[in-house]
Order: sequence, then C-alpha cells, then structure tokens
Amino acid sequence: MKSRKKRLREVYVWELPVRIYHWLNALCIVILCITGFIIADPLAIMTETEANFSYWFGTVRFIHFVAAFVFFFNFVFRLYWGFVGNRYARWNNFIPLKKSQWKEILEVIKVDILMIKNKPVDSIGHNALASVIYFGTFWAFLLQSITGFGLYAKMSESVFPQLFAWTIPLMGGDLVAREIHHFLMWFFILFAIVHIYLVFYHDYIEQRGETSSIIGGWKFIEEEIADKEEVTEKAEIITKSARKMNKDILVLGVGNLLLKDEGVGIHVIQALEKEGLPPNVSLMDGGTGGLHLIGWIQDYNRIIMVDATLDHNPPGTIRLIRPHYATDFPPLMSAHEIGLRDMIEAMILTEKLPDIQLIVVSAEDINEVGMDLTPVVQVAVPKVVEMIKQIL
Repeated sequence: MKSRKKRLREVYVWELPVRIYHWLNALCIVILCITGFIIADPLAIMTETEANFSYWFGTVRFIHFVAAFVFFFNFVFRLYWGFVGNRYARWNNFIPLKKSQWKEILEVIKVDILMIKNKPVDSIGHNALASVIYFGTFWAFLLQSITGFGLYAKMSESVFPQLFAWTIPLMGGDLVAREIHHFLMWFFILFAIVHIYLVFYHDYIEQRGETSSIIGGWKFIEEEIADKEEVTEKAEIITKSARKMNKDILVLGVGNLLLKDEGVGIHVIQALEKEGLPPNVSLMDGGTGGLHLIGWIQDYNRIIMVDATLDHNPPGTIRLIRPHYATDFPPLMSAHEIGLRDMIEAMILTEKLPDIQLIVVSAEDINEVGMDLTPVVQVAVPKVVEMIKQIL
C-alpha cells in the first residue's frame, strides 16, 4: 500500500453522546451474551454451601436484567439523538432515500465485498452500506428488547416488563420468543466480529483514524473531501434558513391516492397548486406520512395538514383541529395514523413542533381501492381549499 502524501484535516465526526452510546452498547451486549449463555445452559456448580447462601444463578439473572434495562434505554437515547445530533448521527443518513446513497452502496459493495475496485469510497461518517446495515441492526435491537422483556414479564410484577407481555402470544408463545431471542444473540455476536474486522480494515486502507475516532470523535480527512463536506453543510444551513424565512407556512396533504377517499389530502394539494398562493406558502404531497417527513417539515413555523378520518360523522364533514400532542389527533384518523402520531411525538421530543392546524374530512370508507373520490367527499375539496385560503 502506498503511503498518503495528501494534506489531512481533523474533522469532528462522532459526538460524545454517540461515543458513550457505542461503548455502553458494546459493554451491555458482552454482558448480556455471557449471562444469556449461562441462563440458557446453567453450570452445575458443586459446593458444600447451602443454596440459599450461594444464590449464584440468581445473581447471574440479576446482572442480565440490569444490563437489559441499560441496553434498552441506551438504545432509546440513540433513537432520540438521531433527531438532534450532528449530520453524521441523523436518521437521514441511515435510510437510503436519495439516488446518491444507492450509488454509494453499490460502490462500497464493489470495494469491500466484490473487491473489483481499489479506491476507497469517500465518506466521512458511515458509508451508505454501513448505514443501511446499522439501521437494520437497530430493528434487531428493538426486537431483542421486545422478546427479552416479554419473556421477563412472566416472572416480574414490575410495570415496565408488563408493557411487553402482549407480544409473546403474537409470536406464538414462549418457545418461539425464546428461539428468536437466542437467534438474535448469535446475530449480534457475528455482527460484532464482522464490525471489528471492517473497522481495522478501513483504518488500514484509508488511514483516517477509523478506530480512534470512536474514542476521541475525530477523523483525519483529505482536505479536498473535507472542503467539499464543509461547503455541503453550509449550503444545507443556508437552504434551511431560507426555507424558514421565506416559506414559513407548509400545507401538507396526507393520504393514499390509490384508496379513494383516503387520498383526499393529496387531492386538496393538487387543487391548491392551481390557486395563486402567497410566496411564503409551500405545498407538499406527504403520501402516507411517517418519520421520514420530519427532516422536511421541522423548520416551518406553521403547518396546515389535510387528511381523511373515520370519525363517524357524515361523509364530507370538514373539521379544523389544532393538535398540540399526538393524542389530540382523531381516534381513527386514517390507515397511516400511527406514522403521523410517531412523527408528532418525535418532533415534541426534539422541541421542534411547529404550529399545526389539522383539517380532517370525514369519510365512510378509507380502504376502497380507486383513484377517484366519492361524490360527497369530492364536493368537500373546494370547501377545504377555500378554508385554507382564509386561514393562511
């Protein structure tokens, strides 16, 4: 390998909370795996001491449960930090929504897996393939926590484990949940081996301080790459500032155009596109909603959201609601209600919840397939358009 002659610059990549999460997570996984092995196949320890004085197996279980609680709440903190951390910690890096991310995934596969290219992929944080794998691993963390606390609920009267008790019947009983729990343990062991290998591999090939960066937070990046990243970051800040100053109102239509009245929010957006609206008003087709919308809408000062609802009012009824919490949404808002509630709760946690006005149109059925609205809901669309124009 040829030595690098390029000028390098220190770039602060991994913030302290991310590094604490990483090492605490690693420690918990080691403890959980060791104690989990012992719980699954206890050692036959012969001793003359009375069992009620030794109690070694109870101690092992206690350590396992304590590590499980630390593991879970550490994981919850990382979910939160994905919304408030720096650009390398945010969730938009882990979900490949951009064409450039998919292109980078293919490049990493060519370099790291197929080894048909020698030039390392220029990424300062996680490369796109690693980000997708970590995102999948987060889901494995969640499932491991659910199965663990679900099994623990059988032998605990504590409130928190009981929150997961209902998940075990859904999985087919204790035996299936235990098998899933054990399988995921082996997945984490295999993941840790591959992860450690790739860290040292990239540290050797790229010479950017990959290993030490998770201790100190800094990486050594070529100046031209660091300059390009700095320009991109500044452009994003300017764009967000301009969006907040010049487009401080967002009209967000939520729904599924393939399910007739369920897509009324999108039909309203399409109608508004033909209207002459003030320059500080933006329109967005939000699809079926969800956490991926946060990055687009959190910088607006005010949001007018339009959606269908099953509230048992006559079809075509229009209501204006000002929700301040996720629980303020109608109880049967739509098929994507959970995604919207999650989005609102996440924005509350990050203290970036804008002023929201929710316009709901009552529907009789939101599961009927079709591109056209029913006549009674179609009549409501121009009325909603006029309502929005009045409250802008």
